[in-house]
Amino acid sequence: MLQKFRSYFFQRSLLKFLRSGQVRRDPKDFRSAATVGILFDGTDENDRRTVLEYADELVRGGKKVELMGFVNDPKPREEAPFPHFFPKDLDWFFRPKKDAARAFAEKAFDVLICAHLTDHRPLEYLATVSKAHLRVGRYREDRTHCFDLMIDGGDGGDLKALVRQMDQYLKIVNRKNAHNA
Repeated sequence: MLQKFRSYFFQRSLLKFLRSGQVRRDPKDFRSAATVGILFDGTDENDRRTVLEYADELVRGGKKVELMGFVNDPKPREEAPFPHFFPKDLDWFFRPKKDAARAFAEKAFDVLICAHLTDHRPLEYLATVSKAHLRVGRYREDRTHCFDLMIDGGDGGDLKALVRQMDQYLKIVNRKNAHNA
């Protein structure tokens, strides 16, 4: 019952933000994108490795990459090699209250990639309020407010496959082609 109550107010806060029209999108094609933000669930070691390897790949390709991870750990360890926040850093409505997470959402990345497989309210909130020009995430029919481009990652539960698929589609889709369609 308490979770439903919290979820209700979480959804209300998102709707209020969306109605305000505070963020204007100006999508850029991935080839010309200079800055990429990656939001991810850093709880699982394999998922962390996948995201860190992909971030390194993007950096080698000339992109400036910033990470923000959520680590679901009841006894937080601060040694993660990426900026992150924990459950203790959320307000009562599942919204991140840590300054680093809020600052991440304020950055106008050319592309924001949300690399997580499951529903995740704090990451959903950051994606929704992000000032990124193009937000990319896994397809969920009820999450269209979070992303501008959604990729159906299937039900395999493999983050590496989802990230590869996102990368593939980002390289195909570009602004010029979108206007000619």
